[in-house]
Amino acid sequence: MGARNLRQRTVREKVSCSGIGLHCGKQISLEILPAPVDHGITFVRSDMGNHAEVRADSRHLADTTLATTLGAGVNGSRATIATVEHLLAAFFGLGIDN
Repeated sequence: MGARNLRQRTVREKVSCSGIGLHCGKQISLEILPAPVDHGITFVRSDMGNHAEVRADSRHLADTTLATTLGAGVNGSRATIATVEHLLAAFFGLGIDN
């Protein structure tokens, strides 16, 4: 068998919530969507032009001061997503990888 994991998992249907961001204090909304095999976990900043995507990958680690922040260059600007550690830990615990 190759490197492809045949037992990948995703959520069955969309889950959403909204509230106040822990560190930014702004109103935020979150949607967790099902993803295809080998897609991985990707955060999408819908408040940025072209819905900037930041993959949950150690190569995108931008900062760990008070929270885990991921970042990626998108069309000449930098998109970041902060305080991802709790959601990623929950995904790991549930075996969700897409």
